[in-house]
Amino acid sequence: MRRSDKFAIAVALGMVGGCTAATHKSGPLKNVSTLPGGQADVVGPIAFRCEGIDAPVNATFFNGPAGSVRLVWPSHDITLPQGLSADGGRYAGTAEGGQWEFWNKGQGAMFTRPDGTMTKCNEAPGQ
Repeated sequence: MRRSDKFAIAVALGMVGGCTAATHKSGPLKNVSTLPGGQADVVGPIAFRCEGIDAPVNATFFNGPAGSVRLVWPSHDITLPQGLSADGGRYAGTAEGGQWEFWNKGQGAMFTRPDGTMTKCNEAPGQ
């Protein structure tokens, strides 16, 4: 699949599913699988660099009626359900005994951990 096809799928997905991972611009989308009709159901992993976290946080977006994001970095592997958002993609839920939130828009994100620490994240192309 050509990069332009992947981008078109991701853009359509953003219009239908509200997942801002569809605005990924810094390189070819990885592991994009499709549903009948050409709608993408998985986008990622996309690496984010987050303040205060030494390793990239890899985000894989699962789109559809019950959207979610899987966030993986050393010693953590959490999946958060997609929540309501007027702008961007908001994912929040309980994992590893605490409340987490990952809110992304474009190539940036805000990541809130169970201790209340809010961290700014940016896509890390090539990681």
